[in-house]
Amino acid sequence: IVLGTQLYLSEKCTIQAGYNFQRGYDLNAYNFTSGFNGFSFGASLLLKKLHVHYATGFYQQSLFHHFSITL
Repeated sequence: IVLGTQLYLSEKCTIQAGYNFQRGYDLNAYNFTSGFNGFSFGASLLLKKLHVHYATGFYQQSLFHHFSITL
């Protein structure tokens, strides 16, 4: 099961959050828990000709970051 939500702060700005139960369970199996395993967060800014997106996810004791710009 994966749960997600998206909050519209305005017409052009959103915040996203999600939780993947399987990923959280798998990553916590070897006592490498950070407390945030399975969670992911993101934000988007949608301008007229420019879209900026950022997302991050938690994997054991480190993070991954995804950043994109669309023209």
